[in-house]
Amino acid sequence: MTELTVRVRDLLEEQFAEIWVEGELSGCRLWNTGHLYFTLKDGASQIKAVIFRSALRYLKFKPVDGLRVVARGRVSVYEPKGEYQLVCEHLEPHGLGALQLAFDQLKKRLQDEGLFDAARKRPLPSLPRKIGIVTSLDGAAIRDIINVLRRRYANAHLVICPARVQGEDAAPEVARALRQIARVPGVDVVIVGRGGGSIEDLWAFNEEIVARAIARVPVPVPRILGEAGDLGVLAQEDLGDLTLQAHVGAAAKTHAAYYRQAASFIEALQRRGHDLADPKYLPYGIAFDVEKLTWELDFFIKHFLEAYRGVQFASREREALRTECAAIVTELAAEPRVLCHRDYHSRNLMLHDGRLWMIDFQDARMGPDTYDLASLLRDSYVDIPGAVVDELVAYFLALHGRQQDEADFRRRFDLMALQRNLKALGTFGYQTTARRNPVYIQYMARTLGYARENLHKYPRFGRLTSILAAHVRELA
Repeated sequence: MTELTVRVRDLLEEQFAEIWVEGELSGCRLWNTGHLYFTLKDGASQIKAVIFRSALRYLKFKPVDGLRVVARGRVSVYEPKGEYQLVCEHLEPHGLGALQLAFDQLKKRLQDEGLFDAARKRPLPSLPRKIGIVTSLDGAAIRDIINVLRRRYANAHLVICPARVQGEDAAPEVARALRQIARVPGVDVVIVGRGGGSIEDLWAFNEEIVARAIARVPVPVPRILGEAGDLGVLAQEDLGDLTLQAHVGAAAKTHAAYYRQAASFIEALQRRGHDLADPKYLPYGIAFDVEKLTWELDFFIKHFLEAYRGVQFASREREALRTECAAIVTELAAEPRVLCHRDYHSRNLMLHDGRLWMIDFQDARMGPDTYDLASLLRDSYVDIPGAVVDELVAYFLALHGRQQDEADFRRRFDLMALQRNLKALGTFGYQTTARRNPVYIQYMARTLGYARENLHKYPRFGRLTSILAAHVRELA
């Protein structure tokens, strides 16, 4: 029996070495070993599964019964019982980002404890005499905070307690700094701040340890989560925490309307960007040129293919790959340039008071007219059906009055989308291997799917597809 079981295990592990499955969690049991055992089921079938402690600790949310998830792992056999099971390496809530779910779970728990009750809120002093500051000493934020405070509260005494504001150790350091500030006599208000960034970059401020530390500080603690080096700290309207990504599960009609609005923003940005063009403004002096686009595709080769997937190219094969990438770069860099947001996707579009708002536009620059639309509609963070992409491309061209250009525009759009998706894979590989941040692994499958679609759509990518598919089976 042992020999048979081992042979079955070997066959399953060879055939299903890395798979993605979707199902509902049931019977979640956390053992004293730290491993989580559960069942994944759909309407007709179920499979036993486990996620070991080493992988479980990286999940940002808590797996609970009834939660629908997408699991990545391998099929194996538990030999003592002869049962096959899914050994999971990662879980992602279906239709909702892991970070968003983790935030919602923590927020509800702290709300139930009364941590956010209005009675706990402390009024901000109109003329603070001693101001505590918790931030990094290495970023631009500290300089801008000091500059603004010196202009507005020249006589205030500043107490600075440095802390890391990004990375795994940031939250404990911010909490420690808050405790130290709280022990300083006479502090009227404390600023916890850093520069802008993605939701992952800012995640330290959403950790439970920081929330509880803020609750224990006996003075008001406003947060500064954005800065502008030339203007000083900018206070913007609080848009809440609902992104277009988190809105995916809403009614289709409402969601489609927001995406049309997002497409119209791009048209307005390009049109007004042309009207206001002036070399004295920084975005008009930087662009997605040959150097920048080449760097991005080299980034994909280095951090996704070589570092994350462990590909070892022969010199001739590597040169062939770079030649194919150079052809993409040459065509994109030669296109007429418009003003681009640069990072225009569902995480940088906020929903507030029934309207859509654009954020994180500090890296705007010149680029192809397909750039922002490709970033929006071939977004690694959400699934957008092909029919919806077709409709929104046509809508965008109608706004421009360029319906007759649809065939050529779609070809250029697909080329831009391919470049953006390959660059995104490079970013995800870098975050996973160099930064030890596994949260981006969950977005790789969708991004690879988008890339595969365009690689196989056009015969011109035959050589590139052949090279990549030899090492990345999802692109075959």
